[in-house]
Amino acid sequence: MKPERAWRAGAAHNLRHRGPDDLLMMMDKTSMAASVDVRAPLLDNPLIDWALRLAPRHRIRKLDGRVLLERLARNLLPVVSVV
Repeated sequence: MKPERAWRAGAAHNLRHRGPDDLLMMMDKTSMAASVDVRAPLLDNPLIDWALRLAPRHRIRKLDGRVLLERLARNLLPVVSVV
């Protein structure tokens, strides 16, 4: 399966079967276990729809799917905050 097709299949599966409630619960448990304060992920429906329509080069870099989010963070946050 080509990477783009695999990504779309994985995204569709997560949106259908592991909805926002599961993702929020998982984030909450793992952040509490690590004693880290986190903010809710970006779960706005129009934003998700927009992200799913992005060209692969804007979404995926090797195995890292946070390309645009990292670029945005680099412009808005101190360098120490962006990992």
